[in-house]
Amino acid sequence: WLRVAGASVTLVRLPSALFAAAATGVVFRLTHRVASFTAAIWAALFFASNPEIVDQARSLRLYALGILLAAACLERAEAFVYRGRHERALFGFLVAAVVAVHTHLFLWLWAGPLALLVGVKAVVGSGGATRRRACVALGVALLFMLPQVVHGAAAVGFTHERHAIYRGLSSGGLEFVDQIGRHLLLG
Repeated sequence: WLRVAGASVTLVRLPSALFAAAATGVVFRLTHRVASFTAAIWAALFFASNPEIVDQARSLRLYALGILLAAACLERAEAFVYRGRHERALFGFLVAAVVAVHTHLFLWLWAGPLALLVGVKAVVGSGGATRRRACVALGVALLFMLPQVVHGAAAVGFTHERHAIYRGLSSGGLEFVDQIGRHLLLG
């Protein structure tokens, strides 16, 4: 991308801005479906004006892609679990989750619980052929995520050692993951 964009900082930052704009659209869509048009306008406005989102939209790194994928995971999971849009929503969720975890390793903290919810809904809430297809799709997605699961296990150890110098971080494994997850997802 740097070869195409050249020395233009604006062009280098363009993908991040586009991903953040697309994430705003996903937030609008989800809120419109769950609440109302007015709520969707406000949610999109608050999302787009959030300083963290604006900062990531201006970043040279593609953290805005992670934000877009996290929003897409949530929107597709909601469509699958609550709206009865089974196969397309399930496929959209799985693609967003796999790509999210492969592009930003710690997004498994976001996608994992949603995948558990979607998996339970697929097994319990579906019947016959739909259940079978959903289980196969979940299994294939898990196979695609397996390298990142192994990488994630190694990264947690590395991250724990790296951040051990900071006061307030737990030395226990699960407590550390919980603290990192809360920091990454809740700010």
